Amino acid sequence: QAATIGIDFGCADNNPATTACDSGDTPLQSGYEAWTGPPGGGSGLVYNETRSFNSDFGISGTFDFNITSDGLFFRDYGPVDFNGLGNLLSDNMLRNSAGSIAFTFSGLTAGTYSMESFHHDSSAGGNAIVPFDIIVMDLLGTRTVASGIDTSGGGIGSDAPTAITTALYTFMVGEAGTASITFNTTAAVPGSHMSINGFQLSDVPPVPLPAGVWLLLSALGGLGVAGWRRKRVETA
Repeated sequence: QAATIGIDFGCADNNPATTACDSGDTPLQSGYEAWTGPPGGGSGLVYNETRSFNSDFGISGTFDFNITSDGLFFRDYGPVDFNGLGNLLSDNMLRNSAGSIAFTFSGLTAGTYSMESFHHDSSAGGNAIVPFDIIVMDLLGTRTVASGIDTSGGGIGSDAPTAITTALYTFMVGEAGTASITFNTTAAVPGSHMSINGFQLSDVPPVPLPAGVWLLLSALGGLGVAGWRRKRVETA
């Protein structure tokens, strides 16, 4: 069975005078780990921070996760009514200028991983429509796994969203234990947001071959050995 970890992005709550982050990191989405930004949430931060998390798929039981951006904001906004995910969707980190937010994982055990990221902003409404791409760099190389997707908007009551933006993709990790995911926009301008509320990361267990396939492979292997022996006899 796959192991899973969820990360919920929010703000530090020790600066109550700053309305952008006055609710802090609480309430945290159930089952998620908290990643809090600086007091007040910052304003176009040059950000580069690494934190460690306990996980079954981390080498020695932990892995490192880094976030890098040159124009990052952390925000707690109004409540969101959507499928029990309100605590996750009401806070986020975002860019409102062209550029990228990069995630780098290190210390992961070799294998395949599935990642679902959430992209919703309850404050921006129609202004949240900012196309962005998701680029993966992993054992297989560099590739774009999603293009032109938009941050969704909406809050509660008549403004409650009927759907939110999520993205689901996979990446492969080799013995080096590293992979990176970059969220990139060329369209964001002040007042529009490329937002990330958080994500869920799961390892993908290898799929065991059915017993019949193993029998077939064994039979084919036996035929190959027999043919090789016959050829050796004929050419000796």
